[in-house]
Amino acid sequence: MSRKKILVVTPRFPFPVIGGDRLRIYQICKELSRFNDITLVSLCSTDEMNVPVQDDNVFKYIHKISHSRLKSLFRTVLAILTGKPLQIAYYQSSALRDYVEYHSADYDVVIAHLIRSAQYLSASKAKSNILELTDAISLNYSRMTSDLAIKGIKYYAFSVEKTRLLDYEISAMRSADASVLISDVDRSYLESFGATSGRVVVSGNGIDLGNYQYAFSPSSKTLVFIGSMDFLPNLDGALWFAKQVMPELVKVDNFRFRVIGRISPANVKKFECFPYVDVIGEVESVSEAAKGALLGVCSVRFGAGVQNKVLEYMGMSLPAVISTVASEGIGAEDNRNCIIADSIDDYMSAILRISSDESFAGYLSLSGRKFVKDNFSWQSKLKPYVELIDSLPLA
Repeated sequence: MSRKKILVVTPRFPFPVIGGDRLRIYQICKELSRFNDITLVSLCSTDEMNVPVQDDNVFKYIHKISHSRLKSLFRTVLAILTGKPLQIAYYQSSALRDYVEYHSADYDVVIAHLIRSAQYLSASKAKSNILELTDAISLNYSRMTSDLAIKGIKYYAFSVEKTRLLDYEISAMRSADASVLISDVDRSYLESFGATSGRVVVSGNGIDLGNYQYAFSPSSKTLVFIGSMDFLPNLDGALWFAKQVMPELVKVDNFRFRVIGRISPANVKKFECFPYVDVIGEVESVSEAAKGALLGVCSVRFGAGVQNKVLEYMGMSLPAVISTVASEGIGAEDNRNCIIADSIDDYMSAILRISSDESFAGYLSLSGRKFVKDNFSWQSKLKPYVELIDSLPLA
């Protein structure tokens, strides 16, 4: 079969490959590059314009388009009055739109990464246009507001944004030749609101086990939470655990909570009042930062898609104690591959059992790693993506 020329449009530069959305689009491009020629065009902040690219032959060409944060904030404020979703306004760029309009005719396929980039598909002259939604962001926002995890002006902002985003997601999916989502939960949610006229493909996340080393220590009292604290569901989940669960655990034993991932100075201060919390911040090696831990926690209370941190815990052989929301799209079996917990009592019971029962902890450790090894290779999870691209016509 002839190699297709694919133009991938991303709202931010995917390098360094750290974090959920950057990791996913990079792995998608890496897999598709085995059979196709990939060109990347990305919006970049001033700092990202100087970020180097790892030389791995994934992309045939890479183009960076400068994106002013100040201008983006101004457009976002204006969007409050127009009805446009705020994050669509933030990632609006006439330069990127012009690039897609002028160059897309040279490509067989244009892939727009995330709903933020959907606006550029209307400028595409390629034979086929794919919307890589990843998550149903409106579902995420709906859960934020219904669970009352946010209050005040943020509650109002997310309440308005979820309605705008849902309408925008449905319209964008109807306009694209195909849309790709990370889980059946996200697809079912959007299809329940009528996003059914285009082709919808579910293609999940995977994990490269070669990048994760054994981190489990059954005698440890350290619990880890991996995730960017710039992402509200992660910040909310980690703070909730620090406030609600950790005070009960330290009454029993000398447990500590280690928070690993990108975090702003303002958010670091939110954890400083907890003497049992260690904020590590962004690291080059998650395995090194998590080494010697008893287990991994994913206490997110709202969100959508697949929680990569759960796959990472299992990849490092860390027993995973995760919320129901975090388990969606993964299919892990409770008390076999992980433990599902939502209430304070649930977390207490799970963590104390793992801490006191080394045999059970070892079982979870081995079972979790085997689960991701058998079910979450990137090649197997992205097979539907490859099949979708293969089925599209050449220009």
